[in-house]
Amino acid sequence: MKKLNELNSLPKNMTFHTDVCEKHMYSKNGKQIVKPIKKMIINGEVICPRCELERDQEKVQQQEQRKFDEVTILEKYRMLQHDSILDDETIKRATFDSYKVEAQEETKNKQLMINTFHRLIKGEKITPVLQGKAGTGKSHLAHAILQALNEYYKPDAEALMEMSTEERANAKLGASCLFVGVEAMTRLIRQTFSDKESPYTEQYFVEQLSKVDFLVLDDLGAETGAINTEKSASDFIHRVLYAISTARQNKVNILTTNLTGKQLLTMYDSKLISRLIRNPEYIVFKDTKDKRLQSMPF
Repeated sequence: MKKLNELNSLPKNMTFHTDVCEKHMYSKNGKQIVKPIKKMIINGEVICPRCELERDQEKVQQQEQRKFDEVTILEKYRMLQHDSILDDETIKRATFDSYKVEAQEETKNKQLMINTFHRLIKGEKITPVLQGKAGTGKSHLAHAILQALNEYYKPDAEALMEMSTEERANAKLGASCLFVGVEAMTRLIRQTFSDKESPYTEQYFVEQLSKVDFLVLDDLGAETGAINTEKSASDFIHRVLYAISTARQNKVNILTTNLTGKQLLTMYDSKLISRLIRNPEYIVFKDTKDKRLQSMPF
């Protein structure tokens, strides 16, 4: 067993210095009091052991914060592919490049959406509303703009490592994008009424859709199954959409619908439509032909 004097002795390259560090404080009776820390000489360098310990702790905290930020940004980036809810899985591969144009209106609307992308990354709070007949590519272009936004805000690991703690705190580290078919969403929520194991509850969707930066609500109105009637949306649908729209007042919504403005106001409460469509930018598909029917072999 080592003797007590051996335990208390310092290595030969470490000795105490006559100076003290007076940067450190402690609190007593509500007052801050200086706690002098005796400096040391280590390998010929005069240091304060408390300062060195605090610097080491700060480095560890910064490393842990970087890891947390990287995971958070990666989760945001993956959200578009992993958490989107849609019936047509081919839409998940839709980009601006894969939207083929044949007519003047298609060319114009594609360019309008590309211009909208540039406005959104500059911070404009607008609501693109893609409106018109079924099969004209509204969902394709809506997903394309989300895909472009997702790639624009894709995490840069090297840049992240070079940022200071303050820069990281002030930077917009990633952005979350989500594509949700309104009909698919309401169907999944209704299934939870009988399937208690399903995660797709009303609360899940309200929380998920409320927090994302960029949200596409696809095919608004299709969930009622009443595109060509005067039928109104149910109280249930109103409740879900109203909760989401209320939470997203300062975020970007992108809507697609086969309905006219008059039909939307017939089907939904005017206050709900006002909340969903703030600062609207309409992209109308009037002359574009149904792309799905055109691709049929007969």
